Amino acid sequence: MMIFNLDRYIVSGMRKKSNFLKEAAMAAPRVVLAVFIGIVIATPLELKLFESEINAEIGMMQQETYKQQDDLLKKRYEADLKVVNDEITLLRNKLNTVDQERTARLSEALAEADGTGGSKIRAMGAIYKAKSKAADKAEQDYQLLFTEINPKINAELSKLKPSKIRERLSWKVSAVHL
Repeated sequence: MMIFNLDRYIVSGMRKKSNFLKEAAMAAPRVVLAVFIGIVIATPLELKLFESEINAEIGMMQQETYKQQDDLLKKRYEADLKVVNDEITLLRNKLNTVDQERTARLSEALAEADGTGGSKIRAMGAIYKAKSKAADKAEQDYQLLFTEINPKINAELSKLKPSKIRERLSWKVSAVHL
């Protein structure tokens, strides 16, 4: 009502003049008031009308920001992850080497027993017993190494779990902020 009355006052005070510049000067407050009212009312109305689109765009921008931050963190700790992955690969290779040795010894013993390898005699003689003993020794070595290496591999793998990585990263980041 106040805006309406102010506009009525401005209009009622205007008289028809013969000069265009005088009429424009008298209409200027009304135009300024209209522009001001338009800006004050249109901006919140526009924001309310396009609220869902604005929120969707804000969500997309936040996701991009989170992705950029995540990429920066991954890049920052890429070397640490590479060290962990290299350690896991080294341990697995060591275990695979012993496993291949065990498999070779077992296959030699079986080949000796069925007569397809070694002495070519189908029997469980002295050569088979020696190869069987070597296969048993290789199995024991493998089991011993497996019980030694498997916890190490699991420990290294647990370092790669996202929760552990985030925990380590958040600790490092909070330590930097302190």
